[in-house]
Amino acid sequence: MRRLLLLRHGKADRHSAGGDRQRPLTRRGMEDARRRGEYLRDANIVPGLA
Repeated sequence: MRRLLLLRHGKADRHSAGGDRQRPLTRRGMEDARRRGEYLRDANIVPGLA
């Protein structure tokens, strides 16, 4: 059975130069991303497409 995961990106720095894709994550964004990664790992979920 296929599964659809909807994840939001981590919080990014609002005051960084460059486009949206070049903005670094804030400390909170990095922590959120780490937690999401741990959840996926612990649930044995391997995304096929991002």
